[in-house]
Amino acid sequence: MSNRPTRGAFISRSGAGDCGGQGPRIVSGGLVVQRSRPEGDSQGHGHSGEGFGEATREIYGKTSSDTRIFALSWLPAPEVLLAIVRAHWAIENALHWQLDVSFREDAARNRKDNGPANIAILRRRALEVVRRDTSKGSLSMKLQRAGWDEAFLWSILTGPAAD
Repeated sequence: MSNRPTRGAFISRSGAGDCGGQGPRIVSGGLVVQRSRPEGDSQGHGHSGEGFGEATREIYGKTSSDTRIFALSWLPAPEVLLAIVRAHWAIENALHWQLDVSFREDAARNRKDNGPANIAILRRRALEVVRRDTSKGSLSMKLQRAGWDEAFLWSILTGPAAD
């Protein structure tokens, strides 16, 4: 048996969320294992260990589980690894949600050659431009207004006037 140092942590969160008061229960587990190196390998090639993250989620009595494995260049505490993973997915999910709500990205039918990558760049750029606008209204409403009103479109494309 290997005597590689192992550290683990489990974090439990509950919340009401958007589930009608029957909030999801999420249990996250993290494990960090130091990489064992063969005899004489002092380099390590930038790989210090592996991180394992497991999230089990229960909503309305249905349970789903997901395990992710990470190659680590440093050995964080398991709690830190879980926090980093959660922060990454929070950013990823927020952007995807906004793109889907504003541009119906999940329903997009462009699949040929570089089309999907090109349209993704345009969508993200459009969100950046609209987010700079400080007027009242949601991003979706500002996009719709820009389609209807050329003066508003021009104002968000040129940005605020310089003093």
